[in-house]
Amino acid sequence: GKQMNIVPPAILRRSSSNPLVTMKIFLRFLFIILTGLAGTAQARLTIEIVGGQEGAQPIAVVPFGVEGGGVPPEDLANVIANDLARTGRFKPMPPQDMLTRPYAADQVDLRDWRLLAMDNLVVGQVRRRSDGYYEVDFALFDVYRGEQLANMSLPSSPADLRHTAHRIADIIYEQLTGTPGAFTSRLAYVTSEWVGDGQKVTLRVADSDGFNPQTIVSSKDPILSPAWSPDGRRLAYVSFENRQTAIFVQELATGRRDRVASHPGLNSSPAWSPDGGRLAMTLSRDGNPEIYILDLSTRALTRLTDSPGIDTEPAWSPDGQEIFFTSGRGGNPQIYRMPVTGGEATRVTFKHDYNGRPSLTP
Repeated sequence: GKQMNIVPPAILRRSSSNPLVTMKIFLRFLFIILTGLAGTAQARLTIEIVGGQEGAQPIAVVPFGVEGGGVPPEDLANVIANDLARTGRFKPMPPQDMLTRPYAADQVDLRDWRLLAMDNLVVGQVRRRSDGYYEVDFALFDVYRGEQLANMSLPSSPADLRHTAHRIADIIYEQLTGTPGAFTSRLAYVTSEWVGDGQKVTLRVADSDGFNPQTIVSSKDPILSPAWSPDGRRLAYVSFENRQTAIFVQELATGRRDRVASHPGLNSSPAWSPDGGRLAMTLSRDGNPEIYILDLSTRALTRLTDSPGIDTEPAWSPDGQEIFFTSGRGGNPQIYRMPVTGGEATRVTFKHDYNGRPSLTP
């Protein structure tokens, strides 16, 4: 999920001498932004994808065969092909253009696919077991080298067939690119719509392709900045319930949620430590927005930054030893870094007038 941490540039450039005045201006700006977002939520957003990456690799994902009777509730080949196509690195062949439709490795004649200029070929079948589960077999071929790159069998319940298709797409993607796929990952996102005379805001979780959406939280107040825990079992987010910001942590499996930060003023920008045991966040409990670290097991809160400018949007280094963040301490927003144990902040960016929202590669 993509975090949305709104920080007004004008305030970042010059902090007021009165912290309360700064906070009032900041919250007023945030309210205007949120009101605008809610007002435009009724409009239909259409994104048209007119083409993939130039030089996308041709690949044929043949419709899977079915053994054992009945029609599976998911078209696995279609899910796999769509996953690969969305990356822009692959161009799946339309099924109607296929000369043959083998579903097992021993049925494949690679000469047919060389004629169609395919780089790679995926075949498979779904076998229904006596216990109601499925066995999904698939094979991946390098057409021109004549090599079989993968041949696997994956068990799946009927409800998990779509997830199994995403797993197969992950395996194919890694085999062909050397990079792990992310099709089995999930999205966390916020929706806003008008129902009757009021606004309905929901925090939802869906598959990476947008299917199987589930509502995690429903509210009449804004929800911002959903952030996944490293194990994917919890979400941290900002809620405006009772017209005050608060940070919650919610378990997806049980629905249990804990309010972990509800201090006077601003509570925003939650970011998980790599081990999932701590949250970095922005709080203005002392008048000015600063970076704090909360130990989730002990609830010990440690203030990390101390500057006259606004410090916000924390991000952890992969080893958990440093925090990167956006700060206006130098006059305009720039990225800084400092140890999680405290100490001196070091400026990281120097070009341009506005640099914010740091995000580090794993």
